[in-house]
Amino acid sequence: MSDKIVATYVLARPAAEAARAARQVAVEQTVEVPESLITPDIERRVVGKVLEVVPGGGPELFKARIAYEPELSGWELPRLLNLVYGNVSLQQGIRLVDLELPPAFLARFKGPNYGLAGLRKLVDVHDRPLLATALKPSGAPISEFETLAYDFVRGGGDVLKDDQNLCDADLKAFAERVKRVQAAVDKGNAKAKTKAVYCPILCGPADELEARVDAVLKAGAKGVLAPPMLLGLDTVRSLAAKKKLVVLAHPSFTGTFFSDRSHGVTPALLLGTLFRLAGCDASIFPSPGGRFGFTKEECRDVSRALHGPLGRLAPAFPAPAGGMTYTSLPGLAAVYGVDSMFLVGGGLLSHDRSVYEATKAFIEAIGGLFPSRSGRVCPP
Repeated sequence: MSDKIVATYVLARPAAEAARAARQVAVEQTVEVPESLITPDIERRVVGKVLEVVPGGGPELFKARIAYEPELSGWELPRLLNLVYGNVSLQQGIRLVDLELPPAFLARFKGPNYGLAGLRKLVDVHDRPLLATALKPSGAPISEFETLAYDFVRGGGDVLKDDQNLCDADLKAFAERVKRVQAAVDKGNAKAKTKAVYCPILCGPADELEARVDAVLKAGAKGVLAPPMLLGLDTVRSLAAKKKLVVLAHPSFTGTFFSDRSHGVTPALLLGTLFRLAGCDASIFPSPGGRFGFTKEECRDVSRALHGPLGRLAPAFPAPAGGMTYTSLPGLAAVYGVDSMFLVGGGLLSHDRSVYEATKAFIEAIGGLFPSRSGRVCPP
């Protein structure tokens, strides 16, 4: 493994311009000055080094690997993002597709508090994918959320999260809702002899974040739903580092990175590698076939990024979501394998049975797909 930070870009450029475009990225991302101002010393110590430029899998697409000195990242997430995709994110036809981080950089990060093994131990489920759902719709009375939470947990559900659209009137209302929902989860756990986890949404002004976390902890909740691109990637990292909470990442506000496949960042890198680096124990992303445009291969790549080697950081749960139904479970199992979390919202809540009965049915179906754990964790 290199001791440099190596970023791989796909450049949408004619063949005659590819090498020059790669050099421009290396200069723009490190010194941002005309070539005439780059002294030999600055070239040696600071400017990114173009390692190779090769065909990138399509007409007028070229893959460029550029090595950066790790010191230029400040050994932190904000400056890492600025180093590998700062100014060039404002240009067109430059997509960041891979990031190789040296051991010295990864050693600075704690990563997920629980990860795959820890979260399985927390909910005491070891032989199947986890089942999650969301409190919705926004605007429903808390009493309905209490009933939903109780029925889902009593039916054997593992992870209950707030919908990302839930909006409380103020901090006091947030604390009251979280307290009541967690009490319903506790009641369901006692009834079913389970250990389901509730993750309230953290999405509000920065100066209230600590108070909201305190409200979550006071209520006895063991996790939070954190949208890293709304709160800030390093804010989530700091939260995970300071509090022993399950951090469930939501992809809200990330779509602009993926909508143009000749630009932006790959889902695997953002929702997988970077969210895991920020300490997320599970990462939600849209599964193929729903109302979002991710391909099966993109989803598999996210799953691999969450499971694969990343220094000493624990693997995290891929949490596919979006338009998932009872009948889609076999296909999901084939794509994601046993070490995944199936986030089923409308498909469970609008089932023709009660939430309790629907949850039992989903749990039975999921368990039936994995009679043993002899298969691969992450299918090819």
